[in-house]
Amino acid sequence: MSDIIESMSRELVNRRKEGFWQEYFIQNPFVLKMLFGLPVIMYTDQASVGGMGLKRSGEKYADYLVEAGMLGNLGIVEIKTTETPLLTKDPYRPPTLYGPSADLSGGVNQLLDQKLRLIKGIAAKKEDDDQPHIQAWSVPCILIIGRLPEMRELKRSFEIYRGSQRDVLIITFDELLAKLKALHEFLSTKPDEPKEELSDQYADLL
Repeated sequence: MSDIIESMSRELVNRRKEGFWQEYFIQNPFVLKMLFGLPVIMYTDQASVGGMGLKRSGEKYADYLVEAGMLGNLGIVEIKTTETPLLTKDPYRPPTLYGPSADLSGGVNQLLDQKLRLIKGIAAKKEDDDQPHIQAWSVPCILIIGRLPEMRELKRSFEIYRGSQRDVLIITFDELLAKLKALHEFLSTKPDEPKEELSDQYADLL
């Protein structure tokens, strides 16, 4: 895990494109598995979730499909980049309230659309892929996007929007890295060491 933390810390400042992060998480699937809180199997990347019309156009693809839990229930993960803006440049209600950026709100809607199409088309996909065990009973959706803003007003606006999203978990790249560090620190603590010795900055991420 320390190798993943080191490499991710390095890449967070390199302004990598979306394709880089898609491949990064394929090579390091543990990072995505950690987000679900359940046993997870990487089902496929660039997964077709439906939407193809009669003229074979309009097919929708998710960055990753995973099997979350032991019941074969599928989950969807969509990623953007570390540089993707979270909020609008100008306040929606000056001076302190900012709206979600087009990338953030669009990413949420993209996931919800993929979820709907997956649920509607799951029967055909189970047959086409010869995977009768997979299900779409309750599809968890995760959006990995951007980095936390520094200004208090921006943090507040982002958290207000994020907290309102019932069906999509939104997490930033730096939060993902912090979660990895917290887990690593927790697992590295000896049984006889008091848990209070864990860094305060990571405590609420466990």
